[in-house]
Amino acid sequence: MTDRPGVGMEVEAMPDRHSRKPSTRLSVWMVHWLAVAHLASGLVLLLVAALVAAAMVRTLLYATTGPLWTNIAWTLLSAAWAGLPWAALGVWMMIVGRWIWSGHDRSRSVLLVTHGLLLVVGSVAVGIGVWATQAAERSGANGGGLLGPVAVIPLLIGGPVLVLAVWSIAVALTMHPVGPPGSRRSTLDEP
Repeated sequence: MTDRPGVGMEVEAMPDRHSRKPSTRLSVWMVHWLAVAHLASGLVLLLVAALVAAAMVRTLLYATTGPLWTNIAWTLLSAAWAGLPWAALGVWMMIVGRWIWSGHDRSRSVLLVTHGLLLVVGSVAVGIGVWATQAAERSGANGGGLLGPVAVIPLLIGGPVLVLAVWSIAVALTMHPVGPPGSRRSTLDEP
């Protein structure tokens, strides 16, 4: 018996490439755009981490007193404390985007877990934004409300997170693993 197809063993017929449904091509297109969205959001989060860390360094160098080594240590610790969570989330989003693009066998479960958590975070941020805009409206009606536009910030953060989470969960629910465990492949058209 040889390992060549057709000699001593049965071979399954390969599906015709052109027999796929249009919805399958659309789904593959959506998966690739989802991967690009994860890579882009990862880059944005890394930029936010750098901006937060730079703002902490710039602010704390002038806000503290004492010896220079104490100021530098405190400044670097504060910048890391403020910037590293954003950077870690950005790196994770880029890893998830790479896994989605390559069809990694864990991409479905990673999408469901990551974006299940982000769905909660995005929903809370949108809820806080709605509550804050209503509070700003009531304050503006009574003559206050100078910081009313700040109430939109949670909506600007939570809205895109919510959209990405819902989109990712919807795509993850359509993904099916292919091959034996550890094959690092998944597809949309074969259950």
